[in-house]
This record gives sequence, C-alpha cells and structure tokens, in this order.
Amino acid sequence: MDPGLSQRLERHDEGLIVVSLDGGPEEMGRQHGLILARELRTLQQGFRAYLWQVKGRLRAPVAYFLSLLMAGRLHYFISPDQRREMRALAQAARMGYGFVLLVNVLDDLVKLMSKGGLGCSAFAVHGGRTRDGRMLVGRNLDYGLFLDLLPPLTTVFRCAPTGKRAFLSVGWPGYIGAASGMNEAGVVVSILSSSTPDRAWQGMPEAVLCRAVLETAGSAEEAVELLSRGPRRTCGNNFLVADEAEAMVVEVSARAAEVRRMQDDTITVTNHYQTPAMQARQGPFFRRPAGSELPEEFFTEAYSRARDERLRTGCLAGPLDAKQARELLRDSGIASAATVQSMLFRPASRNLWVARATATPVCKGEFVEIRGGGQSWR
Repeated sequence: MDPGLSQRLERHDEGLIVVSLDGGPEEMGRQHGLILARELRTLQQGFRAYLWQVKGRLRAPVAYFLSLLMAGRLHYFISPDQRREMRALAQAARMGYGFVLLVNVLDDLVKLMSKGGLGCSAFAVHGGRTRDGRMLVGRNLDYGLFLDLLPPLTTVFRCAPTGKRAFLSVGWPGYIGAASGMNEAGVVVSILSSSTPDRAWQGMPEAVLCRAVLETAGSAEEAVELLSRGPRRTCGNNFLVADEAEAMVVEVSARAAEVRRMQDDTITVTNHYQTPAMQARQGPFFRRPAGSELPEEFFTEAYSRARDERLRTGCLAGPLDAKQARELLRDSGIASAATVQSMLFRPASRNLWVARATATPVCKGEFVEIRGGGQSWR
C-alpha cells in the first residue's frame, strides 16, 4: 500500500477497522476504495453466497442482477457529491458502481419490498441520569442476516470532507452513508428501522440522508429540522439525535415526521413508533428475512417493546457513567445474536467507544475508545 494511504489506516484488527478520509468526493472515494478494496470484495462475496444459499445456483446470478437494478432506482435521489464519491470508490476498488450503490441502499430496498428491517436499540441519558451530568448516547445495531460476515468488518470512518463538517461514522467497507455517527459539533445521529406502509421509491435513502445531516448540522435541533423537513424519505425510521445538551427521537415515514423529546433526562428507542400520530402510520412488523437463523420473535413488535422497556429501566436505575452505559448495551434483554455493532457516544468530549468482536453479540467483546476531538477531526 502507498505510504500515504497506509497512514490513513489507523487500525486494522479482526473486528475493528479505523480509516481516515478527507478531501473532495473523488479524493475520499479513491482513498476509501484503495484502502478497503479487499474487505469490500469480502462483503461482495458474502452477499453472493447468501443469494446462492436462498435462491440456488441457477437463480442466484439473476437475483444479484435484479438487486443491482433495484438499487439503481434510488441512484437519482442521492446527492451528486455522494454519487461522485461512490463512483471513485468503485473505480479505486476495481469493482462495479452498482454493488457500491447497493451497499448504501440495501436497507431501504429491504423495507421498500417489505422483506424485513433492522432491529436496533438505543438510548440517551443526561443531567441527573449520568455521573457527571454529561450526555451519553448508546446504540446497538441489530441485523437479520450476515451475522458471521459483518462483525469482523466493522469500520469507523474518520471523515473530513472539504467545505463540510467533519464526522465519525460506524459502518462497513464501501459504506459512504452513516447508520450511526457524530460530527465535530458533537451532534450524534443513529438510524433505527420502523415499519410503515407509507413508503416511497422517490425518496432519499436513509444512510446518505444521515450522512448529509452529520455534514451540516451544528446542533441537535438543526439535525431534527433536516430530518423532519428535509428531502422526502424512502421508508420508516426512528432517528435518535443528540448533542451535548439534549436528545430527541424523530419518528418518520416517507411523508410524515414527529419529534419525541427526553423525559426525566432519558430517552429510549427501538423499532416501534411511540408518538400517537406516527403510531397511526405503523405497519405490520418486519418479516424474518429468507435464510435468517434468528427466532421469529426477534421480528415482532412485542420484542421491540420489551427491549425499549428494558432500556428505560436500565437508564432510570442510574446515574450511569460510561462503563455502566456500555454494560447496559450488553444486557441480555437488549443485546442478542442479531447485534452486529455496538457503540457509545460522549458528545461533550467527542469520544466514541466501539465494540470489537468477530461474533454476535459484539457488545460482549472489548469496547475500543476512538477519540474524535481536537485536531484529529482534520
């Protein structure tokens, strides 16, 4: 690897990769593609193997082609800068643009076709609910598939795009969007799926929307405004948004949004809507994806509500420090065999702890601290 690129690879352990990217869209895409080309091919091979498993040898190539075709329908609702970055990434990794696009819109496709969704858990505590009064934001990302493939490939991207806010995001090779992240202003945004019949193919995919918010917002209120009044979305989500002073959940469908605020210095969120207006838009809960080995109960509203209640009980038992907050993420009533990423944000210091493990639930492994403050943003 080129010496300049090798310096950008801050860490490459089994279960955690940390990469620094900066510059314009083409520069960041090229850096990403050159550094993580091998890992991106591993991801592609894993996706092909899954299709082989569920579709069979003869139908798998057709299913792969159709997946790329459907991803292409969302191409035009991604910003030009993000498309340029993905094209440069694909070219540098010597991979087709279609698969890089698919990596970034797969969750939208799954929900648009009512095939399933992420089952995640998150919380924020502040004031009297933390030892030092500072905000803590915890998040487990659960997935219905690829439970052997994803944990070893967890990647923290330290991004400093030219002319935009720098940010940290936690994803995987090829992922230019953000499912979980924090920017230099201390704004945290995480995506948690929710089911609704209010969906739209003519909407901005969730991960690139989340990244756009991290690149722009200077406060949690600004992030909420961008998520609720910005571009039309594709499907249902609960966005947990926080900064040093406050935390909120933005419950969205393609065309509607409602905001839920902290109570008792605490807010918790899983996969069901909790505001009355959005509860009226709640659809049938996720179906278990083909090939998933997880129990059916993991894909039910009852399981979402049980995790939310467990989170709230744990938060109210505080006050919590960072170590206790990480232990809450490990709780067996919250984490599960589906937990492929786990992390804790501390907006005041711009620090992030990410679980490193090669098997689920990853939160049972070591939490590695990633410092984002000071000069390390740029």
